[in-house]
Amino acid sequence: MRQEQSKPLLDQIKHWAETVKPLGESALGNAVKYMANHWSGLVRFVDDANLPLDNNATERALPCRRQG
Repeated sequence: MRQEQSKPLLDQIKHWAETVKPLGESALGNAVKYMANHWSGLVRFVDDANLPLDNNATERALPCRRQG
């Protein structure tokens, strides 16, 4: 299912990111650069069914930090 459903969407997102021309230091520009720099890690779940689709368990395991 990951290959069937997620991969085509990821291919579209990558194509968009490679063709969009945001201002370099804009929030969108920074987000696109971040995504490009982390792309291989972001898409690993497509080829490895042992990887979870989200990192919720990791985030829940982090100690709570209170603001204030």
